[in-house]
Formats: sequence, C-alpha cells, structure tokens
Amino acid sequence: MTQMAKMIVGALLIGGAVSSCSTSSEDLEKSTSAVRSQKSYNENYQAVYRRLADTARRCQSTAGSAAFTVDAELYNELGYGEIALSMVSIYPRNYYWRAKIEKTGGGSRVSVVSGNTLVQSRTLADVMRWADGDPRCYAQRA
Repeated sequence: MTQMAKMIVGALLIGGAVSSCSTSSEDLEKSTSAVRSQKSYNENYQAVYRRLADTARRCQSTAGSAAFTVDAELYNELGYGEIALSMVSIYPRNYYWRAKIEKTGGGSRVSVVSGNTLVQSRTLADVMRWADGDPRCYAQRA
C-alpha cells in the first residue's frame, strides 16, 4: 500500500470514529443506539442531584491530555439539575452519559441516557445505582 493510500485510509478511519461520537449532550440524547432509564424518588431533587454528582465526580473524573470530565449544573430556580460525563482531548468532546434530575410533585425523577461505548448498559446501571445512593464506583459483578 502506498503512503498516500495509507494516509487516506487513516483519515477515513479517524473520520468514521469521530463521526460516531456525540459531541454534545444533545447529540447523545438523540442517539438511537443509546440506552435509557428513568426512576422516581420520594426525595428532594437537590439531594438526589448532590448524591449522584458527588459519586460521579469521585468515580469518573480524571486528569491528563485526554481527561474524563463530569459537568454538573443545578438550576434551583427551574427545579432541575443536569450531570454529564464526557472526554475532553485534542479531538472533539465525546459524551458518554447524561442525567437530568427533576423536581416532581412529592419528590424527584432521574432520567439517564448512556451511549458511545460497548459498556453503555453497565454505565447506565452504575449511574442509576449512584442515584439510588450506592457510593461504590463499581458494582460487584458475579
């Protein structure tokens, strides 16, 4: 294979990998291959938000040239909070999961979408466990 052919194949592979990413949390939300879950709680949405955000930061934030970042925003005046995990590097940001914690009549609701990875179902289960109050980064696997 010639050098030019190798460069073209490499560019196509990189382009394909980047194009399958969710470069915004909205792209992740729209993804048809992502998995989703929703659960209601009898607790205040701020308490559920804090528990989920704290555990996600402790378990998934990393530093370096390709860092996993947990972005978390609580909008008290609007009655909800959002948390998202993404990778920040020299390439476009890629989102892996997003949670919305909303105030409901007598409690709260957590809606989570997880995608862009082969372990997105396991990631979804971890995020829901954290919302439930489990402080462990990883569930014990049988």
